[in-house]
Amino acid sequence: MQPAITFRASILFLLCLVSGPVLAIESCEKDGEIIFTKECINAILEKEKQQAKKPKKVQQPTSQPTSQPTSQPTSQPTAVDTESKPDSTLAVKPEEEDRKRPDPVESKQQLPVADLNKEKEKSDPLSNPDNDSTATAISTEKPMPPSSVEEKPDSPPSASEPKIEFRQTEKAQKTLPKRRIIESAASQPSKKDSQCKGLEFIAAAEKGDLAFVQHCGSDHDLLEASDIRSGSRGRTALHWAIINNNSEIINHLLNVNAPVNLRSRSDMGASAIHLAAEAGNTEVVNLLLNNGASIVASDLLKQTPLHRAAKKGHIDTVRYLLEKGAPGNAEDRVGKTPLISASQNGGLALIKLLASKGGNVTHTTSAGMTALHYASEQSLASTKYLIATGADIDAVNNEGETPLGALVRKDIDRYWPTIKFLVERGASLDQQDMRGDTLVDLSLKRNHLPLFQLLLSNKIDISQVRIVQLKGKPRFIEALQAQNLL
Repeated sequence: MQPAITFRASILFLLCLVSGPVLAIESCEKDGEIIFTKECINAILEKEKQQAKKPKKVQQPTSQPTSQPTSQPTSQPTAVDTESKPDSTLAVKPEEEDRKRPDPVESKQQLPVADLNKEKEKSDPLSNPDNDSTATAISTEKPMPPSSVEEKPDSPPSASEPKIEFRQTEKAQKTLPKRRIIESAASQPSKKDSQCKGLEFIAAAEKGDLAFVQHCGSDHDLLEASDIRSGSRGRTALHWAIINNNSEIINHLLNVNAPVNLRSRSDMGASAIHLAAEAGNTEVVNLLLNNGASIVASDLLKQTPLHRAAKKGHIDTVRYLLEKGAPGNAEDRVGKTPLISASQNGGLALIKLLASKGGNVTHTTSAGMTALHYASEQSLASTKYLIATGADIDAVNNEGETPLGALVRKDIDRYWPTIKFLVERGASLDQQDMRGDTLVDLSLKRNHLPLFQLLLSNKIDISQVRIVQLKGKPRFIEALQAQNLL
């Protein structure tokens, strides 16, 4: 060891007794001149001790491998190979890492202005993006704000070393964009729309007040609003426009995207297309289908628009719906098909149309009713057509009645032509209803001689006639004698 170095080291050793931890030697030299602070003196003394010893590789006191030597010096003391680094780089001993850190404010006050600027750039990682090293951060007694950023070191810090944190600088805060939530204009109701109330809007559509309906605009809540008045609950503005057949309001509401599949509670859950089909308004049905209405929409009875049009006898609407693909044998909640619904109306042309499109003439409902049961009560011509196309003349419903027996029980005089046709066509005459009554019993109870004579002429079983039933009925006895049955 050289004498000059020994003398110099002795002086510096005395000054380092009260010094803090070691600083990087680059921060203590400026143009070859040494800045005499406690921290810098301690750093110089440590450098000279290292030069006097045999060069060796110093490792970090961690379980992780040491970092590889780099050709570029860093701004932080790291474990390096002293043979491959220049003399100006000073490695820190592991045992000195646990020592108390110096006051960074005091050390910065001793540095020249140029070095203070460099130190500021090193300690501010946000303002110096090229500096990816883990520089020593400023630790203060004040708690860090929520915006502070924590940087994890490569190796776990010692127990006495404070947690390293970087404070986000004011410059970095200004560069961060402010997040804004911008609502679209469509989601904000216009002032014009907010002037209308739901019930006023519905009442205007009911009365046909097109100007007021247009004034209210296209607010979605208004278009979905339903009537709350007794007798019309659940109806929307579109429902009212269709019921009143107001084409101008219908077209306006469809142009502003009024919902077309909402159901009205006052019309057995009918949607707009149900109401249009029930009214036979084929043009409106077409408009609704073009605007998204479902051709298989069902009401509370699970009836489709075709059911309603068929029941009301609107043959043009039925034909249009069939052409658009409406199912001809769709069943409602009780098993009725559009053909059975048409049979309730009795229109022969409509029954023929549905039967020609695949309608099942033998289908029975959950109550055992067929199209013939309903058609026989409406029209003789429809009854003849259904029998000719394969309908079961002796189909029995859940009451034990055939079409003939149901007509006899209900009203013989009213349905006499159809009763006579069914008997002559070969309908069963031996049937009994759930009460045990035969057709002969019913004719005697109702005192209906023509029916009694019709049954006798068609070879009815005479054993069904009891003598007690003929008491007080001389004309019935004469009918039996005329057939040589008594």
